[in-house]
Amino acid sequence: MQQNIPILSNSIKIENSNFTINYDISGNGTVLGANMDPPSKSLILSLETTSNGTLTVSIPRALLDIKENERGIGGFHMIADGKETSFTQVRAVTTDRTFSIPFVNGTQKIQIIATQLI
Repeated sequence: MQQNIPILSNSIKIENSNFTINYDISGNGTVLGANMDPPSKSLILSLETTSNGTLTVSIPRALLDIKENERGIGGFHMIADGKETSFTQVRAVTTDRTFSIPFVNGTQKIQIIATQLI
């Protein structure tokens, strides 16, 4: 089956890391910054948006990933301005995962959290 692989034309360096993520944003939106929050195992993206749109982002597995344990596999959660939001994993390969995350006008922060099952 041929996957429709999105073209991610922008990139941004993750603050305080050696990683860069690739992304694309539809609607009137800009990614202003990106940083890791190690205690919460999350990547925080700062946005400026003036319409509804979608953020498509490719995250290196070495930066943020979920691992399988004896109870199964953990999961990802997406938080937009403090509220859980829907998302789609559009691609998963050995080096990275690509997510599509819709947002509403005015969204300023999207947090991507990798949770482990305990």
